[in-house]
Amino acid sequence: MKNTIITKAENLTIATQEDLITATSVLSELNRAKDAIILEREKVTRPLLDALNAERARWKPQETKLDSLITKIRGAMTTFQTALIAKQRSQEEAIAKKVESGAIKPETAIRRLGQIEDVDKRVETVSGSVSFKTVMRFEVVDIDAVPNEYLLVNEVKVRQTLKEGKGIPGIREFEEQIPINTR
Repeated sequence: MKNTIITKAENLTIATQEDLITATSVLSELNRAKDAIILEREKVTRPLLDALNAERARWKPQETKLDSLITKIRGAMTTFQTALIAKQRSQEEAIAKKVESGAIKPETAIRRLGQIEDVDKRVETVSGSVSFKTVMRFEVVDIDAVPNEYLLVNEVKVRQTLKEGKGIPGIREFEEQIPINTR
């Protein structure tokens, strides 16, 4: 790029019709210089971008397949772990009800509670581990019973209300065990 055109552009003032004609000429030269730079840049960057796009396309099918399998296994792990936790809680609640009804003594309940196998919250292997985090979820089971203030379901408001221990008609709260993988 010519320094003279830059110098002209930096020192340009437009006060007359003649200055406007000069500015038009300088502007055209500046734009041609910029077009030349863009053309030279594209000679280098276009092949790089094309190569990048080709590489992304080459790996995309494998990434998509892996994402699908990861989602499938995470879902199966969530279902399995959530069921185990529910079974453990059910057994504990059954023992608690028997104590409340007087069917068994507290000492017997303590012994039976000790016999219930705890669900492991972490699974470790040589290649990695998974720990489970409890996440509260909800689903609308009866839309007609949900108060209007929760329609267009404001998930933030629903979660806050449920976190406060308040129930909401028409919404069932439940837990899921979400696997968190470290490697």
